Amino acid sequence: MPSENCPAARVARGAHEAASTARAHIDATSNRAPLIRAEVRKSAVANLRLVNVRDLRRDRPRRWNEEIGGIKWLPRLIDKTRAALADCLGGYLYGQSPVDRGLLRALGLGHRAFAKVVADASTDDDVFRALFARSPEGIERARAWSAELPQKFRFLLFLIDIDDGYHEAWYWRILRRPANVISNTLMHVVKLVWPSRAAALD
Repeated sequence: MPSENCPAARVARGAHEAASTARAHIDATSNRAPLIRAEVRKSAVANLRLVNVRDLRRDRPRRWNEEIGGIKWLPRLIDKTRAALADCLGGYLYGQSPVDRGLLRALGLGHRAFAKVVADASTDDDVFRALFARSPEGIERARAWSAELPQKFRFLLFLIDIDDGYHEAWYWRILRRPANVISNTLMHVVKLVWPSRAAALD
């Protein structure tokens, strides 16, 4: 029997250790695949500069009538997108809202493509510049859509303002709690029936 210290034995032992290490790495990689995907997602979300992310579990997105580049709803959509990417969307919808879908249709983007634009941008202005670079015509369509927004979604926007607390008069504040209950229940049902992966970057 060859000595354990002879060259052949050392080579065989080294080969065995290398194979064991390789198998352990493969097993760990296989078992940690979800974690690896999570790390990739975290890396993509890192560009959000989390200081700009509103935690919509505790806060509200910007009001529907705030504008960026002459486009209403865009600031609100950016807030919801950042929150969805950072897993703090709360009861709000991203990927299921008819108003979101209307704006994105005008811009010529899907929810995932828009999420990628937002994830790669540091500021609202960066988002707008990226959207303009992709499609100047889309920006013009979005501005036209924005001009019709207050009339087209009048009742829905009214309810959203009550739910978010943007109506400050005392008599609207009385309605806010029941509006929140109805809204939260409806959003929960929508998310159960129509789950969304619209903010997925993988």
